[in-house]
Amino acid sequence: SKALKQQQNITSKPTKSHLDVHYQGYVFRFTILHPREIIITSRLSEAEADPLLQLYLNDPPSTPSTSSTTPNPSLGLVTQRPEAKKEISEALLRSPLHRSLVSRRNLAVSLHALHLRHPSYGLCARLAIQWFACHMLLPHYHTELVELLVSSIYCGADISGQGPPANYVCGFIRFLNLLANFDWNNEPLIIDINGNDLTSEDCQHIRNNFESMTEAQKPPIFVAYEHDKYLSIWSMDKPNKLVFQRTIKIAKSCYTLLVDYLIPLQKWYFPSSSSLPYSWNLPIPWENLFKTSLNDYDVLIWLNAHYAVDLEIEHVTTKMRGGGSNPPPHSEYTSPSTYNKGKRINPYKSRFPDMKENIFINFHPGKLYFDELENRFLDVALFFFDPYGPVIGVMWKPPTFLLSTDLSLQKATHSMPISSTEHSNKGIVGFLPNIFSILSDFKNMGNGIVSKIEIVNNQEKLYLI
Repeated sequence: SKALKQQQNITSKPTKSHLDVHYQGYVFRFTILHPREIIITSRLSEAEADPLLQLYLNDPPSTPSTSSTTPNPSLGLVTQRPEAKKEISEALLRSPLHRSLVSRRNLAVSLHALHLRHPSYGLCARLAIQWFACHMLLPHYHTELVELLVSSIYCGADISGQGPPANYVCGFIRFLNLLANFDWNNEPLIIDINGNDLTSEDCQHIRNNFESMTEAQKPPIFVAYEHDKYLSIWSMDKPNKLVFQRTIKIAKSCYTLLVDYLIPLQKWYFPSSSSLPYSWNLPIPWENLFKTSLNDYDVLIWLNAHYAVDLEIEHVTTKMRGGGSNPPPHSEYTSPSTYNKGKRINPYKSRFPDMKENIFINFHPGKLYFDELENRFLDVALFFFDPYGPVIGVMWKPPTFLLSTDLSLQKATHSMPISSTEHSNKGIVGFLPNIFSILSDFKNMGNGIVSKIEIVNNQEKLYLI
């Protein structure tokens, strides 16, 4: 960092894990990769790590190979060598450091080659990521997993049985069909990105390995490709089964909505016919695919508009439910972007004038607050968040609200004792979560960021003051 400043007059910011370099309006992040660090973080024993490190040092990482018969040294730490045991290879692939520095790079190279062959892939992947974000699901998925799902459509691995789509809109429709109708419980999604990386024997081994896994070992969504055949490293930690089932439900609703508008061929042959149903004469509601309802959540945490990343785009609306004479109370809410339509907001202009002189990298108060809530209350609720939106949705976990005698240190701060009224069994019989204490912690943790906390009710609006 000092050398860059003294010799090139380039501003940079060093940290313990990386170096951020500011150059001509862009920020580049450099991270040092050392094999010993990856082996240590993979929790291998010394007897396993020493010979593996020696093999790695004798043949350091090089440019990723595109041949299925040539071992790929950049995979890490000899995961394809016969000398390495299978359990050692799995331990290395499970390492978060190996995943972020080695596996991510290999995947980026493969996906870039795919984009060069099919230029619409990049737009389709961005549209899919935006769909996850608008439905407040993106924090529960690795972006690489979404890109892999989209790549399966261009590699012939989806359920349509058709060739690669030529248009990103067609690819997005098939992406929704894949999410909604693929048999995720009984089948792995096998993706051959380059077209010649996986043989029929490899595919059979992947299926056999998937079938040998227990239900507890299987992730909700299993994706296998050249560099990750047996673990599905991009889905092994998230999403969980509840979130994935919600994703499938939303995907089915969106795909059904599209099919109802696209399938009737008479709509396209006779677009101006007065005898057609009224709905067929309406334009395709693409914008409804990127709207979500807030009525499904138990609690809504509204963030201060000053801390939203961008309020110019309408990401969240709740007008999809309701209607009639008695609509749900939240159906009248629209995105706070309507407060300043047509204007781009400078979120820190009024509060922190001195911030103009500083550069903040990945500074997202709403996302940081969301991460704190997940770490603190993951045993009580599920949290959903659109990185570009002003609200966090909270769903209580029903099993948590059953009477329990287990009182851990983490639960003690937001639990209340339940006493028995029977004369023969007086005293405390169990504990239940204290919802009002939890809501109070929500507000205190987000002091200055949270504008209001709303309890979702079908009859009236309830706010925490």
